[in-house]
Amino acid sequence: MFYRIAVCDDDTYFLNTLKNALLKYSKLNDLTFDIHCFSSGEELLAQYGSCHFHLLLLDMEMKQLNGIQVAQNIRKSDDTVSIIYITTYEDFALDAFRVNAESYLVKPVLWKKLCAELDRVFKRLILSTSQAELGKIYITLDTKEGIIQLSFDDIIYISKLRNYLIFHTKKKDFYIYMNLKDVLKRLDISTFVQINKGQIVNWRKVSEVNNSNIVVDGIELQISRSYVKTINNRFNKELEQLLRIRATEYLQADPDRSIN
Repeated sequence: MFYRIAVCDDDTYFLNTLKNALLKYSKLNDLTFDIHCFSSGEELLAQYGSCHFHLLLLDMEMKQLNGIQVAQNIRKSDDTVSIIYITTYEDFALDAFRVNAESYLVKPVLWKKLCAELDRVFKRLILSTSQAELGKIYITLDTKEGIIQLSFDDIIYISKLRNYLIFHTKKKDFYIYMNLKDVLKRLDISTFVQINKGQIVNWRKVSEVNNSNIVVDGIELQISRSYVKTINNRFNKELEQLLRIRATEYLQADPDRSIN
């Protein structure tokens, strides 16, 4: 699965160390991370909104805006992103609670503790991205008919037509003057996947992947040769991951059960 992560810390050495740790974790768990590094809270806030993030790892003590102030700003427009604090001290639990943070890790961050927190976050993300939750996430678009908001769940797929993008929904098609690269920055990359140079599909509406064809909400689309391996691998891996998680929960509910 694909997840976009922001790491914010004014210590360049620690920033790079944490990025490498995240990359190691992603490889061990068959996940794909798009990691964005920021050296200040101001830098992160300046970019926030142009990208949809799933997880933020925030340093608590920074030169100007601290981690709590950054989160307070972000929570005004995004109440779904997961936040983990990285700190030297342990006395800000109440402040972290107020911005609905997942938890905090104390420097120096131990590998086992980092993995335990990431396991908890990504297990929840994999299982909780339901159609109801997707319906609460919107993208704002400037159309010929005026500014509209489309929920992620309403979008079936997006296709390119000359200088326009067509947002295909069940009700109607919306024509937007923009390019695929820009819209990908604003979409949830665990939900929307590019299948060729001119099309992006809503992964939650994919029912079948068969070599070079993909079926999304009953519509069959062509996967270009350069994307075939990636798309097929992702489809198969996600099925395996979900089955493993379901099996684990099944056994935890009743340890005496066995899977036949």
